[in-house]
Amino acid sequence: MKNLLNLFVCLFFASFTSFSQSFIDQNFGSEINNDGYTRVTVGSKAFSLLNSFTTNMKDEEAKKMGEIISKVKSFDLIASEKVGNAASLYTMAMNKARNFEELVKVKSKDANVSIRIKEKNNIISQIIGIVASDSTFVVFDLQGDLNVEEVGAMTSKLSESNINKVFKGNNLDLTDVKTYPNPVRAGNKVNVDLPKNMEKGKLTILSIEGKKMKEINLDGPTSEIDTNNLPKGTYSLVIENNGVSVTRKLVVVE
Repeated sequence: MKNLLNLFVCLFFASFTSFSQSFIDQNFGSEINNDGYTRVTVGSKAFSLLNSFTTNMKDEEAKKMGEIISKVKSFDLIASEKVGNAASLYTMAMNKARNFEELVKVKSKDANVSIRIKEKNNIISQIIGIVASDSTFVVFDLQGDLNVEEVGAMTSKLSESNINKVFKGNNLDLTDVKTYPNPVRAGNKVNVDLPKNMEKGKLTILSIEGKKMKEINLDGPTSEIDTNNLPKGTYSLVIENNGVSVTRKLVVVE
């Protein structure tokens, strides 16, 4: 995790600008003013400029990432590689992020990562990331208008780089975690497609209040989940394997 800060700087091409108050501004005033922390802020003009550079590239993947990044309005990050209380800072940050939906969580002996979102009508307006490893602590806040597929592609890029070892050496592409049909009619079955590194995991269905409704052991790339006994409403499907958990929203209708 020593190069974690460099990873984020390289991904988002730092340039300073002002924008609406971020999760970091709201909750980490003392860290912002601490000389032991580095802060990176990027505005929408920088992301638009990056997209203009990638538009004429022959590399289709680079062009696609440029299009996604052009939808980002702001990026804010604080990081330090010399904190003595990374674990307690992670716990504090998680408590402050309770009003965000969890998208990905990684827990291991050496590191903890949580990526959380604010989403409405399948459009994600804000993503925050909280990372703690050894003496490293990182928080980032990204705001824009992205869909789940686009966020998945960005998270996949993170897992391909220096943060890869936190993801157990496997690329975690959220676009490979699919639930369909969604919404689903009560009593019908939901298909769940998984990437290889999540196939032997466990799936838990939680109500919006956090009550456990079902728990299922997964085996294979595709599973059928019965929605019997699930009343109309919104649920969270939490898929977990080897310390990595991915959350998907499920809507049950009559």
